[in-house]
Amino acid sequence: MTPLPMVSSADVDADLQFFADYPSRHYRIGRNWVIRRRGRGVFLRAPLPPDHRHVDTEAGAERLWWLTAWPDLDPLVRAAMAKAARRKGR
Repeated sequence: MTPLPMVSSADVDADLQFFADYPSRHYRIGRNWVIRRRGRGVFLRAPLPPDHRHVDTEAGAERLWWLTAWPDLDPLVRAAMAKAARRKGR
């Protein structure tokens, strides 16, 4: 198993600043991670695949987060979970 990258305090500070600057965003692609914001200051991280080439848009980051956080789920189940999360306010 590949070890997970470390999360530094600078990474957390960058996430806090990003989501403060873009309050309508709930997902972002950061250094080594795709991040999902849950509430205020709660960040769920999934490691980026080494070959990722995704652009950091809300839709792209959301798709990538669900894919990397739950890679073994059936795509239809994963899509239903993402839809339910959107309805709950993420």
